[in-house]
Amino acid sequence: RGHTSRVGDVAFSPNREDPLLASGSSDRSIILWDLETMSPRETLLGHRSMVISLDFGPEGTTLASSSYDHSIRLWDPRAGTLERILEGHSAIVDTIDIAPDGSRLASGSRDHKAFLWDLTRGSVVSSIEIPEGPIIGVSFDSRGERIACGVAGGRSRLWTPETGEHRPVGPASGSTYWLSFSPRSSLLGLPRADGTARLVDLERGAEKVLRGHRGEVNMLRFSPDERHCVTSSDDGSI
Repeated sequence: RGHTSRVGDVAFSPNREDPLLASGSSDRSIILWDLETMSPRETLLGHRSMVISLDFGPEGTTLASSSYDHSIRLWDPRAGTLERILEGHSAIVDTIDIAPDGSRLASGSRDHKAFLWDLTRGSVVSSIEIPEGPIIGVSFDSRGERIACGVAGGRSRLWTPETGEHRPVGPASGSTYWLSFSPRSSLLGLPRADGTARLVDLERGAEKVLRGHRGEVNMLRFSPDERHCVTSSDDGSI
């Protein structure tokens, strides 16, 4: 225990030589936990409001955080220092995801915009705006070429920043939060607030509806071989 209020997100570092867990809270702090001793190692301060999303880069040398204060902050978890502040959104930044190669970051906000940031320069290199609703989920595919965007109350988008194209995928209404690509990026999983989950075949365009939950489906993850997926729900079941 270390936070004094609600914990909004957690993330494991991929650095096996220095096992860390980061937690972000509505007390505006981020705590880095040493997984060997299960104790706080460092507290990162700087956000002016609730920390809502966290993500480590692929080497574990960068930690990104987003907040209700409309900003994204980049930290060096080894030194416990703030490296850069990314500002540009005009509303809460609900979701962030660092690209597989660690060079870029996608962010989604309640200002209805998704940004693609160059982390070396700290600048936006591409963006889209979706009038239907806030962007509440972003996820890179395994090659870092496409970004899935979940929209509150609207249809999800599959965005290719290199061309600027963004096409709708999945149901025309409802909300999708934790979108996820399968390991080979051939499928897109859409957990839904209506109690269903959708599997979209991105090569064939086919869509499969998974039913059975009695509450909002809030998570979907694929097995490494893409033969299975698991969903979790507010109804308490998996």
